[in-house]
Amino acid sequence: MRGSHPLTRAALDWLDHKARPGHCGATSIGGDCLTGSKGSFKLEHGGAATFSWLELAERCLVRCLSCERCHFMTIAIIRDGLWAVDCSWYHSCAHPTLAPGFYHGAVPRQRAAVAPLPMPPPFAWPEVPPLPRSAAAIALQMSGHMQACSYPSVTSHLAACRARFARCDLFVHTWASMAPATIHWSGRHHRARNTSSAPCVRQLKTELRPAAVAVDEQGAPPAHDAPPPDGQPWTERGAFQWGPERYWAYTMTLRGMHGAGQLRRRLERRDGVRYAAALRLRPDDHADGGFAGLKQADYAPLWDCIRAKTGRYAAKLSPHRVGAGAGGVGTATDGAESATATNTTAVASADQFELVGCAPTAVLSVGSTGNDNCFFGPTRAMDALLRTFERNASGVYAFAKARGASLSRAESALLPAAAAMAGVRLASHAYVPGSPRQPTPVSTSCHRDDLRLLLLPDAEGLEPTEYGSHQRRVRIHSHEKSE
Repeated sequence: MRGSHPLTRAALDWLDHKARPGHCGATSIGGDCLTGSKGSFKLEHGGAATFSWLELAERCLVRCLSCERCHFMTIAIIRDGLWAVDCSWYHSCAHPTLAPGFYHGAVPRQRAAVAPLPMPPPFAWPEVPPLPRSAAAIALQMSGHMQACSYPSVTSHLAACRARFARCDLFVHTWASMAPATIHWSGRHHRARNTSSAPCVRQLKTELRPAAVAVDEQGAPPAHDAPPPDGQPWTERGAFQWGPERYWAYTMTLRGMHGAGQLRRRLERRDGVRYAAALRLRPDDHADGGFAGLKQADYAPLWDCIRAKTGRYAAKLSPHRVGAGAGGVGTATDGAESATATNTTAVASADQFELVGCAPTAVLSVGSTGNDNCFFGPTRAMDALLRTFERNASGVYAFAKARGASLSRAESALLPAAAAMAGVRLASHAYVPGSPRQPTPVSTSCHRDDLRLLLLPDAEGLEPTEYGSHQRRVRIHSHEKSE
């Protein structure tokens, strides 16, 4: 059980009680651990996008404890274009400097008991007994070019959804060609840009039986000298092939997302169905937010998290229409939450305006590079985000530019800007150093290490914890264990 590992307990203690905002000074990689005053450790871990605060603290602490002069350490998860992490050590820290994304603190001197220990075993998902199957309806909104007639991640999402919800409907918006006509950020053109998607669309209808499908013609991209939305020069021309063609391509991505949402809203108006949440998917199997694809063992924990969160979303809907229609008559809530759904209209609340990403290892759930590939939340949050682009795309562009965002990474620049304008929260890790740990995933992202931390109420071992409206005993199972 990873929660009982001494290094994990030491890292949790440091995060909860020692860490303070800021850092102890600028450092560079290296430093003399016998005579030096400071330095920095290079962390080998396949990219910063996989780090959480707990894992970063574990890995930095084990290095600090092996460095004789390390009495203080600074850790950071920061964004500088792409995400980066920092693990620095210091002999003293008299005048810390405040800086966003950095935390520093003293390191206990009992290094003899901790330093020889290896790193904790590979990550393990927190496992809890399943919540009861929900009567709510979920909309899976798939949009984008087909790229191929294969969509295993969409199939897996549908299967995991239907194991937990009474109704899971798929809405598909795609294009008449298999791939975009526009240039890829790498500088290449897509091979299948002139191939019809019609055979694949027919296959998809047979295999996945979507509730609705729309196929659009994309048309020709703008000329190379077309002006940007704000009338100013394309200041990032040359960065990731930035210019009118790539910006137009991303607006087509947004148009597809909006189109899938329109299909859902039409069915809602026609049949009176109220969906508790919507999940955005791509058809080309980029399921987890731009990084390595979701493993089969990841779908069940992700959908357990969606199930836990969706109980809160459903409690805000009309108790008469959620899950009604082809999936059978349902109620707005289930279990202990049913008593809270007394109003017949949607009730605005903070969790009604949150979107959460599917990636089990991304630092930000939505908004970091590539993380528009798969995310979910209440339908009103999804619609509010996309409606902002539809109504004021040039304003979103100008706002992202004013924030200093890297516009050539359109996903990480434009989605957060639109979310801020729409009042939609893009969920990141709920836990930051020094904050209280909450024993329920309702207020967290679905990052796998975030759930591991937030479902561990006691650093000394695993104790009973609250999950949804039920008292459960949390267990840990191996990431490789079959679902």
